[in-house]
Amino acid sequence: MSPRRSGRDPWARWDRWEPKPRIAVTGGVEVARPGKVSNVDAVAIIAFALSHSSSAIPGRARTYARHGQVVNVSIDDESAQAEIQGSDPRPYQVALRRTASKSFAADCTCPYGCTPGSWCKHAVALAYVVAELVDSDPASAARWTGSADPAAAAAAAAAVPVAVDPELLARLAAPRSDLVQHDVLTRAAEVVPLPPA
Repeated sequence: MSPRRSGRDPWARWDRWEPKPRIAVTGGVEVARPGKVSNVDAVAIIAFALSHSSSAIPGRARTYARHGQVVNVSIDDESAQAEIQGSDPRPYQVALRRTASKSFAADCTCPYGCTPGSWCKHAVALAYVVAELVDSDPASAARWTGSADPAAAAAAAAAVPVAVDPELLARLAAPRSDLVQHDVLTRAAEVVPLPPA
């Protein structure tokens, strides 16, 4: 059993330690729903980043992506660079690139750094931003995939479009006055019985 720590020991208050707040920036890329992408290349970026980070990293990275901490984003031929502002006065330099084996590599100047199996929160935040840009902007998708034609890259990487008949959509959106709550619940209980009380 370890000895009881005194009140003067800085480790005695480890449970009250709070991280320094992020320094707010302007002009960063704000991603409303980090990781919610449909483009095939964008999904691959997110999947790889999540599989190469510890369980606590993605949540922190989503916070950085949501709050616009990723600034000066540049997407080039199968690579991306950015600055990510954390709690340090100077932003970290982060890079993400596609490798020849169709996987991804990341580099970051933060103390945690990036190894092939363990990405830092800054690299994962950049992955969220790059995935969002590849998913929503055909020009970014073209640069990321190395395609010279943005329209061709957008067509090749886009998710399969779903055509919805406007008349059907209008009928589905129209309010239903003929439904009685008791009848709907009774029919639902026939399909999926309610658990015993």
